[in-house]
Amino acid sequence: MKPRGSEGPLPSTGANDDPGLQILSWNIAGAKTLLEHELSLEGWDAHDIILLQETWALTPLPIQGYVLHHKEATKSERSRRPTGGLAVYVAVRLAISSTQVPTTESCLQIIKLELNEGGKSHFLLIFNVYAHPSKNVKEKVLTELIERITEARSSDPRAGLIISGDFNLNLLYTPEDDEILAMENEYWAIPPQHDLEALRKNRSAEKLVTSLEHQALRVVNGRLAGDIPPRFTFHSANRRLIIDFTLLSLPLMTSIRSFSIIPTADSDHPQ
Repeated sequence: MKPRGSEGPLPSTGANDDPGLQILSWNIAGAKTLLEHELSLEGWDAHDIILLQETWALTPLPIQGYVLHHKEATKSERSRRPTGGLAVYVAVRLAISSTQVPTTESCLQIIKLELNEGGKSHFLLIFNVYAHPSKNVKEKVLTELIERITEARSSDPRAGLIISGDFNLNLLYTPEDDEILAMENEYWAIPPQHDLEALRKNRSAEKLVTSLEHQALRVVNGRLAGDIPPRFTFHSANRRLIIDFTLLSLPLMTSIRSFSIIPTADSDHPQ
């Protein structure tokens, strides 16, 4: 499997001669214009799975050659403009079963993929997250996220988990050395310490990551060749932050080949 960059494409796994899955995760800040006018992204159709956050779409926006799983945006009570919206696209060429799992929160999307290898079925769960800046909404989304991950780990410990999206929490990335993973994966690196002043301590982000790491997940950003030191995933006139990030279950971590943050002019969140 090979995701590639994220908040743009994700990670990668598979045998040496197998490119694996190519996964793109992106806070697109309005998908309608991009998709309706067929503005092309470099290598857009090369991705096997595409995760979009903040589509602002009230109706599904299909892409030819992909199965679409859609969660519609909601209208803001103040402006009456659409806000949020999530979409996961699974390439038809994969010929795999994909199902959207019901969730309570509209800003959390869970897709269950059934993969068959060697006559045996196993599952991959993808969690597409948009943690709205509103503290109340964000807490509800992240609470359900943790609950659903805990359920998934309990019901099928072998299932692969990918969690990606816009968490609206600035990730201070100073991970502990993980020497075992570094030995098992040639692309995995023990990250150096960094002193980026913009990465200030964020207790909420630290609490979230700690909770998920207790579920045998690891943050990919800043830990894999291609993103060391970690690149910012949000840019504005006044600040740069890492608020879009990706976590994977440990079995997937040992087979990732690449992860990168890709600059884009179409959104203030890089791919």
